[in-house]
Amino acid sequence: MMDAWAVITICLIAGSMVYPFIRRLAASLSITIALVIIFMMEMISRSTIGRPMTIDDFPYNLAFSPIYLMTGDSLYTLITSVFVHADFLHILFNALWIVFLGLMLEERTGTTKFIAIFLISGLAGNLMYGVANLGSTSLAVGASGAIFGIMGAMLVLFPRERMNLIIYFLPLRNVPVWLMVLVFLAIQFLLALSPSSMIAWQAHIGGLLAGILVTPIISRRQFGMKLERAESIDIEKLATTDEQREILLRIQSETIPEVRRAWLDELAKTLLCPVCESRMRAYRDGLKCRNNHRFRILR
Repeated sequence: MMDAWAVITICLIAGSMVYPFIRRLAASLSITIALVIIFMMEMISRSTIGRPMTIDDFPYNLAFSPIYLMTGDSLYTLITSVFVHADFLHILFNALWIVFLGLMLEERTGTTKFIAIFLISGLAGNLMYGVANLGSTSLAVGASGAIFGIMGAMLVLFPRERMNLIIYFLPLRNVPVWLMVLVFLAIQFLLALSPSSMIAWQAHIGGLLAGILVTPIISRRQFGMKLERAESIDIEKLATTDEQREILLRIQSETIPEVRRAWLDELAKTLLCPVCESRMRAYRDGLKCRNNHRFRILR
């Protein structure tokens, strides 16, 4: 059963996925903002309800329970539970990981594919938790499965990329992605050995596997290019609208370098890189995205 809080939350979830395409905001930031707002709503709801909360009350009505896989009820919680968190530390760490790792991945894959990896991994994480605890009425919340999916995608796309990170207040410097994933896998193994653990480690493993498996599929690009391969492609193949074709004609006919560059900037505002879907900018006599994929104009 959904109350007004739950309906608003679902609207926020949908909005966080759509807004990046309207205002070119990174989806990882948009999702994080939605998570924080939803958590604030949880705190308000819990403090104002004035009676013991039940499973029909927000935010529990958006949490996932393994029993739903048997009854077929509330299957939407496979997604909504990703955006609900248990307490302040839960939302704090998950928000930080989404910003830190999510931005890195989104810059490489583009917004559309990042959102797909995030949602599929969160869904897969809940499914694995549900199957592992089939029939249980326990509730699962949090974006950890989706975050592990981000790690899985990073492991596939750039395993040797080095980063500085903090794991449970332990600072680690210049750590390759593959080692980061290995460390987190070891932590999940230790959690699995602890019968008193309240962490849904199965969801973490499910999210990680989903990220590893789905990334090679959704990362296939137009023009037969690989993700990190920078080749020159005729911009005419990218100009698909009347506005873009008109700008392209102006670029091709312009002889003043400064004016030509200005028109290139205008064209860049209308395009996303077809290789990684990141933003474009004018570069020399063509366009270039942040991942070094270059596009030239044939004279």
